[in-house]
Amino acid sequence: MGKEPTQKDLNIFMRWARCLQSPVDMASLAWFRIVFGGALLAQTLLFGQYISSDGRWLGTHFHFSFVGFSWLHPWPAGGMFWHLCVLGLLAFCVMIGFCYQITSTLCFIAYTYVFLLDKSTYQNHWYLLSLIAFLMVFIPAGRAASVDAWLCPKRACTTIPRWTIWALRIQIGIPFFFGGIAKLHPDWLSGEPMRMILSQKTDFPIIGSLFNEPWMAYLYSYSGVLLDLLVVPFLLWRPTRMAAYLVALMFHLSNLIMFPEIGVFPWFMIGATTIFFEPKWPRSLTYIFRRTTHSLDTLPDSPTPECHAGNNHFLVLFAIYFAVQSGLPLRHWLYPGDVNWTQEGNDFAWRMKMTHVRSRAQFYATDPTNHKTWEINPMDYMVMGQLVNMRSRPAMILQFASAVAHDLQRKGHHTIEVRAKVAVSLNGRRSQMLIDPTVDLAAKPRNHLPARWINPLSIPLVQRFDRKRYEQHFSRTAIEMTNLGLMEKAEAVQADHYGQVAKAEHHLSQAIKHFRQALHLNPESVTAHKQLATILQSGGKLDLAIAHWVYLLRNQPEDADAHNNLAIALMNKGHFAAALQHFQQAIEIRPQWATPHNGIAWVLASNPDKAVHNPSQAMHHAQRAAELSGHADASILDTLAVAYAATDQFHTAIQVAKNARNLAIQNNQPQVVLEIESRLKLYEHLKTNGTGTQQPSHP
Repeated sequence: MGKEPTQKDLNIFMRWARCLQSPVDMASLAWFRIVFGGALLAQTLLFGQYISSDGRWLGTHFHFSFVGFSWLHPWPAGGMFWHLCVLGLLAFCVMIGFCYQITSTLCFIAYTYVFLLDKSTYQNHWYLLSLIAFLMVFIPAGRAASVDAWLCPKRACTTIPRWTIWALRIQIGIPFFFGGIAKLHPDWLSGEPMRMILSQKTDFPIIGSLFNEPWMAYLYSYSGVLLDLLVVPFLLWRPTRMAAYLVALMFHLSNLIMFPEIGVFPWFMIGATTIFFEPKWPRSLTYIFRRTTHSLDTLPDSPTPECHAGNNHFLVLFAIYFAVQSGLPLRHWLYPGDVNWTQEGNDFAWRMKMTHVRSRAQFYATDPTNHKTWEINPMDYMVMGQLVNMRSRPAMILQFASAVAHDLQRKGHHTIEVRAKVAVSLNGRRSQMLIDPTVDLAAKPRNHLPARWINPLSIPLVQRFDRKRYEQHFSRTAIEMTNLGLMEKAEAVQADHYGQVAKAEHHLSQAIKHFRQALHLNPESVTAHKQLATILQSGGKLDLAIAHWVYLLRNQPEDADAHNNLAIALMNKGHFAAALQHFQQAIEIRPQWATPHNGIAWVLASNPDKAVHNPSQAMHHAQRAAELSGHADASILDTLAVAYAATDQFHTAIQVAKNARNLAIQNNQPQVVLEIESRLKLYEHLKTNGTGTQQPSHP
């Protein structure tokens, strides 16, 4: 038998219970209700954008359900639009405190329904809003600064049990704490994926130019760990509270700029984090909280009956709730392998921005009765956003495979097998197969047990080039040149070496500096000119890039790469005649190279200038480029579709564009997919309404 609690234990529990039931000013709770309701209202408006632009909630596509919630489906027809209208109205009622007990309950149900509809939309801040909506059902936050308090003054009050404030503090603190624990991961402490994320955010105000510096990734990574682990304790400690809030404020504002896809969450957290301040803090800023019974100096020993919320049994239930909330983020330790790779135990675990993946997925169905195998196009079942999220998540891949099997069985295949070839690159590693391609996924159960068909992560996080070999090679070259008396040339080689290393590590600003130093020491350095021109061109500094390509070709006129890159830069600057000339020279040097043929085809097909526009020649070069590339390049097939459209062959253009789109999807090129889809709409419009003067824009 277990040991019964002693009187001392009971006394400790009762003291804690009395402390948590003691009254505090409810001004900050009323403010929190207003912030929360406003955030839900804004989030509902963003949900409306999902319906109009994404389509995964329209009920016409396959949707990824959470385990245990496969019975949830989007409303038919325009039902989702009306659901969001009702949700927005409920959120507004919560914000103003109208029929709060009813509207907060309905708001939680309506919002959580949307949250659980499709796993591919999962975001941690949506999850947090759902949890807070659940807590707000049990917290009487509508007793002050509300329509309810105005309509029924007898139910208004100025105090609230202390546990209501602490429940919200703990709920907001959990994502910070477990987010910090998650960041104690070898990849994160090695600067990944922040290095890759920052390299794509160099347009960030003021400090964006520093994002390619090697130390910046470590600064963001380690400061993120410290902020997540320390901000809540510092918010709770009065001497450091304001400083911690200001740090959190800067953190949320930077996230708002760097990750606009997280929507209203930074604004919500800026307002909600004030729950860590003294409960009466809003009274110093506003007079909307009227005192109905007692002054702040003469608060009663316990809340008035109208404001009493819960008893000791209620506190026990909340303790169990938060114990579950603390256990969920740690459950990934029950699964083998790296959670960043397997994704088992990743959801509901506050693992924010832990991965940067590139993935490709191909699905194959096999009918064992006739041994026929054919490829499945995921876009026949889902939208692009779902596909991008699915390709790196084994559980979602399994669910899709099961759905494909059921769909094919309905179409007459009594027995069907589904397999997948999924290659994933995690945080800059080389790609490897995520799942066993020989496993019939349609036969695997969907549950919370470890998936043995997931391949273990076997590729370590290493630099994507051999730095040591580079250093040895360039050091030997520099020594040999020094021995020959070519000291200045040796220094140029050394500078060129540093530039190569910096470029390979994606530290582009440092690479530019080293290559310019190399050119200062040796103006004829072919490598420095070529590398510098490439970096400048990729950064949009076309005039400077053109100058380096021209200088390079003056000394090496047979460099086909230089001719092709110069042609692309000239084309982007609008110098089409000169671009065509250099594309043609690249072809004369390397006749079997598809890229310059593709460049000529694009210029001749898409340019509206009659002096340049030549559909027949564009078709010739586009077909040649497609042949040379084996019809395996999405961009080249896109150009071929443009050429067909330029010759008014819209039906063929649509078919080729669809093939290009599917190829881009397989190769994980979402931007190319979006560009092709925009042109597909143009072809379909022209096919229906006849030819026009509109030309496809350059990608």
